[in-house]
Amino acid sequence: DQALADRALAALAWPARGAQGAAEVLLACGAWRRHMLPAARRMERDGLWHTFPDDVRDEAERMRAAPPPDADEAIRADLRHLRVYCIDDEHTDEVDDGVSLEAIDGGRTRVWVHVADATRHLPADAGSLLLGEAQRRASTLYLPGDTVHMFPRSLAAGPMSLRVGTDCAALSIGMEFDEGGELLEERTVVTASVVVPSYQLTYDDADELLHFAPEEEAGLVGLKDVAWRRRAMRYAAGALPLAQAGIAVEVGDWYYDEADDLQVDVRARSLGLGGCASR
Repeated sequence: DQALADRALAALAWPARGAQGAAEVLLACGAWRRHMLPAARRMERDGLWHTFPDDVRDEAERMRAAPPPDADEAIRADLRHLRVYCIDDEHTDEVDDGVSLEAIDGGRTRVWVHVADATRHLPADAGSLLLGEAQRRASTLYLPGDTVHMFPRSLAAGPMSLRVGTDCAALSIGMEFDEGGELLEERTVVTASVVVPSYQLTYDDADELLHFAPEEEAGLVGLKDVAWRRRAMRYAAGALPLAQAGIAVEVGDWYYDEADDLQVDVRARSLGLGGCASR
């Protein structure tokens, strides 16, 4: 407890007390590293930085090999006819969303956003070790040059992701727009679905497709047109355009030197004013 910790710090003649003093001692003796979140320190201490307990991995493999029954099968809309574009960073392996365009009657368009339905591949058992470990981790942790997954990668980057050419469970939101770019809120659709992603693109890939605008990718070009109409509508309503230079930062190699200071190889590149169109 706090009193015991303060007595220990006093016995060490450590100048600081409380949480600050405890952190300084742990750093000084090498039990902690600087530049590491407390949750990450605990995971490293428990040996779970890049792995999972064996029983959790075993359960994940069972879920991957034999998914549980689909609780939403009766209401899952079949949207496999839509062309789905998944656009993300080139280093992304957990692909969790994609977009589509659907032309409907009256000159209107429906923009679909598909979010990977990870719950489709989770056990219903509240006592599941896999669920317990995911709750303990709370989220996937993205750090400079490293990633600590919430679920074992075989699941997270496998059936829980939107994979090109594969039937994937999703939660899909369809938003309808008129010719002027106005959102018709009363026509919004939210449904469990099954989709087949057509592409996994980087932002640069998407920008290149938007630049050349091939006929077979009319859906992606149409999504850009809807975005531009929405922007024009906001400008007409008095919105102010704020052009900002975008920048992409990539972390290469990283290590701790002899003084336990974090050394990072960082590369940055300008995206120009306004960033990428696909962003």
